[in-house]
Amino acid sequence: MEASKKNILVVEDNSADCFLIEQSLKTAGIENLTFAETGEKAVEIARKNLFDIAVVDTRLGIGMDGFEACVKLKEVCEGIKVIIVTGNVDAIDAVAAKKAVADDYLAKTVDFERLIEALNKLAQ
Repeated sequence: MEASKKNILVVEDNSADCFLIEQSLKTAGIENLTFAETGEKAVEIARKNLFDIAVVDTRLGIGMDGFEACVKLKEVCEGIKVIIVTGNVDAIDAVAAKKAVADDYLAKTVDFERLIEALNKLAQ
């Protein structure tokens, strides 16, 4: 499992989703996780740390949205891969993810198998 060796930043404002993501990824052997609840906080953390992959929710409540966070993370963290995740699966979000130069785009589900697959793919 390639992703288990990578530093991963998770940008998610929902504490229940953070818990589920953390538990699912740790069960899969992916333990180098850092969490940020806003896009601004994610960018601040990324300026001070090296991350290989970021998992970014599209809707972050306050401040910048996930698409803007994706763009900013790519600016401050050279070589970072970004997976955009959303609970609103529609063509508009898919287009916005492409414009933000996301490396992958996934629907949020309670099954994290697809996220784990995407992390391992981007980790190679």
